[in-house]
Amino acid sequence: MKTILLTGALLLGGLACGATPLNLPEFAAAKEQAKEQNKPVVVLWHWTRDIGKDGETTAKAWSKIAQAGLPALIAQYDESVLTDKDERKTGMPIEQYNLPSAVILAPDGTFVACLNRETTLHADKALAAIKATLPKIDAFMQLVQQARQAKGVDAARAAGQALDKLRLQDALRHAELRKMINNQDPQDQSGYRAIYGLDHLGMYAELKKILQGGPDGKRSGADRDFDAADAFVDKALAHKELKGERRQQWLCAKAYILRERINSQPGDYESKDYKPLVKLYEQIVSVAPKTEFAIGAKKLAEYWDKDVFFTLKDGFYDQRFQCKHNKEWHVDISKDMSGAKPGTYSFSLVPRQDSAMISRNFRLMVNGTQVDAAATALQDNTKTVEFNLKSAVPDKAKVEVWMTTRCLDGWMGPSGNFVIRKK
Repeated sequence: MKTILLTGALLLGGLACGATPLNLPEFAAAKEQAKEQNKPVVVLWHWTRDIGKDGETTAKAWSKIAQAGLPALIAQYDESVLTDKDERKTGMPIEQYNLPSAVILAPDGTFVACLNRETTLHADKALAAIKATLPKIDAFMQLVQQARQAKGVDAARAAGQALDKLRLQDALRHAELRKMINNQDPQDQSGYRAIYGLDHLGMYAELKKILQGGPDGKRSGADRDFDAADAFVDKALAHKELKGERRQQWLCAKAYILRERINSQPGDYESKDYKPLVKLYEQIVSVAPKTEFAIGAKKLAEYWDKDVFFTLKDGFYDQRFQCKHNKEWHVDISKDMSGAKPGTYSFSLVPRQDSAMISRNFRLMVNGTQVDAAATALQDNTKTVEFNLKSAVPDKAKVEVWMTTRCLDGWMGPSGNFVIRKK
């Protein structure tokens, strides 16, 4: 059956609960026509065997998009009809698994942008993103062609300038241009290797080599070359164009170096100064407070700050609250102890699996005042203690158990529940 390519209008086939495919041209045919007509391609990347509301929503959204008169070809890449399991890896220029999605390509098939699932499912959002992207393609492709024809730093600079035309999330998925930057400018004279070339995994691979004293180096512990690693990161951070999440990535590298430098020094946690590390994590948060980098940095600042305690309010604990060094927990038991009468109460940690978490130094607090302490030695690792409550607890009082914990299970510690009972 001959495929008819429609740019301004689309005949939409019936979509019975998402089971009938969209009547969109197939990507393979559209890609060839895009080259002939010198037009970009907007590709709906989906799976038509999915049934239900998403299929109906996709059909309605892309019927509207196809009728919007965009200066581009509209096509589909339907994974449900692929016969070769490896075709997915070669059919599109990027990997994408949260479908439906949409990919925008230049006339020669060069990757330009990818719209996420949420945007793809809503016509107005998708159209806004597509209309914002299409006018940038000509200038982007001029720079891409310059990069492809140049060599060395000139090629890396043109590739970086091309990526400047894209959204950051799209620039970081552009394998061709990022590879060009890394290969053509390994010393980062252009600055674009720091901005786009090295993702976090590539960056840490470079750091590891530098810390060990080179590709064949075997330096370890306190003998690692922390100064050289710092210099490598500082050179990247010196680029003013390095902003937002990209700056946060490199600040995370600086925090990693500082943490390893501190930890390699003799002495235990209590004897070392982690305040510079905490300040660095706080700086990461301040750059862009809502990113994943910021969320992680905030938790790490709390983890290493000796003055920060964790407040647990929901009757359970998990790895979020555990550290490899001593950390104060304030366990809120107000709901269980409001109006409690005098007597002896047991407080227990009930782990859900075996663990090497240490818990000790239990204190019973009412409205911030210590009313009793467990009669156990401070060095004991205890899971159940008893408190003697001499006076009744006022209604709505804040009642807590303060305790010291230390997790020896690594980063992923155990989880469990708190149980308090009157004896």
